[in-house]
Amino acid sequence: MIRVSSFDVFDTCLTRIFAYPVDLFVEVGEVSLKNGWVTIDSREFAARRILAEHAARNSAPSREVSLAQIYRELGLNLGLAPKIILEIQNTELLIEGQSLQPISETRFRIAEARRQGRQILFLSDMYLPTLFLEGLLRKHEFYEDGDFLYISGEVGRHKGDGGLFQHARDLLKKDVTEWVHLGDNKNVDVMVPRRMGLQAEHFESGLLNRYELQICPGFRFRQKVERRLLAITRLDRLKIISQRSPRIVLREKWKSHFVAAMRLARLAKPDNLDSQQKVIWDIGANVAGPLFYGYVKWMLNQAEEKKLSRLYFIARDGQILIKIAEIVQSFQNSSIDCRYLYGSRHAWLPASLDEIDASHLRWILAPTPSLCVQEVFSRLEISTEKHRQLLESSGFSEETWKKPIVAPLLKRLAAVLRNPVLSSEIKTMAKVKREGLLQYLRYEGFFEQTEIGLVDLGWRGSLQEALVRVCEKAPDPIKPQVSGFYLALVDSPHQNDEGFSGYINSLCPDSVGDFLFYMQLLEAFAVADHGQTRDYQDGLAILSSPGNPAASKWGLEALQGGILAFCRAYGALDNHGYRPEEYLDATLSSLKLFYEDPTLNEVKAWGSFPFSDQQVENNLEPLLPSWNRSQTRAALLTKDGRKRLWWAPALAKREGMNSLHLYYKLQKLWRTRLKSRAR
Repeated sequence: MIRVSSFDVFDTCLTRIFAYPVDLFVEVGEVSLKNGWVTIDSREFAARRILAEHAARNSAPSREVSLAQIYRELGLNLGLAPKIILEIQNTELLIEGQSLQPISETRFRIAEARRQGRQILFLSDMYLPTLFLEGLLRKHEFYEDGDFLYISGEVGRHKGDGGLFQHARDLLKKDVTEWVHLGDNKNVDVMVPRRMGLQAEHFESGLLNRYELQICPGFRFRQKVERRLLAITRLDRLKIISQRSPRIVLREKWKSHFVAAMRLARLAKPDNLDSQQKVIWDIGANVAGPLFYGYVKWMLNQAEEKKLSRLYFIARDGQILIKIAEIVQSFQNSSIDCRYLYGSRHAWLPASLDEIDASHLRWILAPTPSLCVQEVFSRLEISTEKHRQLLESSGFSEETWKKPIVAPLLKRLAAVLRNPVLSSEIKTMAKVKREGLLQYLRYEGFFEQTEIGLVDLGWRGSLQEALVRVCEKAPDPIKPQVSGFYLALVDSPHQNDEGFSGYINSLCPDSVGDFLFYMQLLEAFAVADHGQTRDYQDGLAILSSPGNPAASKWGLEALQGGILAFCRAYGALDNHGYRPEEYLDATLSSLKLFYEDPTLNEVKAWGSFPFSDQQVENNLEPLLPSWNRSQTRAALLTKDGRKRLWWAPALAKREGMNSLHLYYKLQKLWRTRLKSRAR
């Protein structure tokens, strides 16, 4: 009497560095062409390899074949000598072995089954040799002595009609009291064993998810239907379906690796994450990681072209970006010196101030939902109490200091800031902050280079502008020329300036306008594990807090884990066989899907992100705050009723408000119309 746990092999225990198994054949074709074994290109070879397997199955009584039988058919098709066809067959085995990666979640479940004293079986509908697969399962710590592996190509029976399960049961020669099977195919790994009285669980993690399928669509519907009919009814024995040639869909190699890296990163998440952290990790692997990887790789290439030897990554966006840069550099041998620079709007903008002119008033009075007199004075680190008389005489009584400022009052507040007494104090404050910042920059070697690069997500280039102003006032003999590299420059006066480069602006300028919708999400993607830079003292940065407990509690470690897992996975596979525009287009499609059609679990996880839209982050609130229908009506009627950056599709999903979703669609349509008119 035994209890059995059986496991499918592919996309349950092991997964490939290709989106689909047939994508591997293109690489086999590349090697074969390079070695002179064939004269056809790699894609033609892959198509012939697929057709050879189809023909071999049609001629086999059980439609189950071995790899040797497939290559015998391929040799006849291509007219190749047996020695050459054996070389190509061994090449496929070599590439297959190199491409397979373990799925840690299943390995953990197998270990748990062993602790329970269960008999471990591995079952696979596959043409590869048993000894070859057993070696790989042992290498990746799935298979141990006493386990059994049954392969349909050698047994001559498959899971589709239950034959492989029955074969394993017969060979066990013991009564099975309980049998649990785990596999990724909903039909042959779940429905079939359940009809046989076995317990079965669908392992969906190894399948491509909606983000990955969007980039690499799967088989056509007809093929899915035919495969199911073959498995359930075995109509191929009557020659009703099997004579039809498969519809061959071959993907670009880079795209197959790209999607596989997304899946590998997703599968790399630790077992100890809670449900929210798992959702956060997956978005890091599927959306944030791919987008940031392309941006950082582009930025490093741009810096190389400009012959820059040093890049400064501005806190806090720069924390995850510099980690990605280190990964990219490890694969492309870049020698650029990457450094982390503590900075913020609150620390740099006041330091750049010399006169209370229109350019400075843009950031001093930059609108936020909570903009009030108190926040404006906080941006300048000036006490409202000290200037009570001036404020009250200008119509700003104490009870109004913390109330949102309506637009007509902004001009009056600007006049207050230009008052000679207050203006003088602001300039004194700016000088002190400037001296502290310059001392910190010297400590960081900022004035050692004639040219340096700044890295920041965006959006208007105001930090670079402020830093250049500060450096111009420095007494240092070397004043570096600064080049800024941004994810996107949105509504920026510097969009056409040579010293300001935007990843999206350069490669996909038509998408820049969409980033007005995405900005708050992208800032959430780049959250750091420390507080805001407030000031500088003795050459060191002063932070609002050494850590970021709110983000850590939310799932910061999971987010960065997913992002970096993708970058490591794809960095190892990145063969540069694509145009940067193609890569960017793929990553933007994932970002768009996440923004416009998030799942409810994604809305709940990301809606709880602790977010602040203030220059001085005194208060944090959820990215998606509590919302009701009256607020929706107000938001639809007037801008004053909504957040400056609001995630309308997510609110519509969470609250079940179709009117809000319709509003977003109409707003996007209107923006597209305005854009087309501008052309």
